[in-house]
Amino acid sequence: MCVLKPPGQIPSWDLHRELLGNTLTAAGWQRDDRRDAETVLYELLANAYRHGEGTPTVVLVLLTARALRVIVADESPRVPVPQLISSEAEFERGLLMVTGLADAWGVERRTYGKAVWAHLSKGAAA
Repeated sequence: MCVLKPPGQIPSWDLHRELLGNTLTAAGWQRDDRRDAETVLYELLANAYRHGEGTPTVVLVLLTARALRVIVADESPRVPVPQLISSEAEFERGLLMVTGLADAWGVERRTYGKAVWAHLSKGAAA
């Protein structure tokens, strides 16, 4: 288990992706699986930063021999919902990407906000 807390007011997305990538490399995950996991983490962070109240409060990574769960918590009570968007839209694709890359994702309401999680399996990348 690895707990990451974004420093300052802006989450260090590149640092989080690098730490996750290094952790998955050490655990024997292949490049495509690592890329998918890094993309999911980035999208969950971006969603929490853009739509949450302030910066994400906790980033938690749970890793087993065959699976990964990424959890990003923030203080907003608003539950994210994937949006149908125009092919020309610049933003709002994050949860659609998470849906396509993760085995599953969901939201857990917390006393102060929510935690959005995504589950990925080792060897699942196409």
